[in-house]
Amino acid sequence: MRRLVLESTLDDWTSDYEVQGACQSLLDLQPPEAYRRMVALAVDWIGRGILVPGDMVGGFQVWQGAAADLAARFAERSRGRDALARPGDICWFDTGPGAPAEALRLGITHG
Repeated sequence: MRRLVLESTLDDWTSDYEVQGACQSLLDLQPPEAYRRMVALAVDWIGRGILVPGDMVGGFQVWQGAAADLAARFAERSRGRDALARPGDICWFDTGPGAPAEALRLGITHG
């Protein structure tokens, strides 16, 4: 599942909803558990600079701040939900400076 999410984000921006969907379908989870898995993955990867969160406002607009602060912001925005209803409910993702090392670790050779 991590490989699919990173490959997708290396190709184009990926929404929170798409990551939740990958968790749901590939791990055979119900929406609330898929949402929890998406949040855990996003917080981890944002904090490690693998993903960079942002909003779609006339194109991708990255959230400004240090990776740890962005992970905390994502975690805060994710509270009080049990699933996402549409892409970008919390944010969209692009790859960050930690993505190449994670891609190598996951065996991704393109992107």
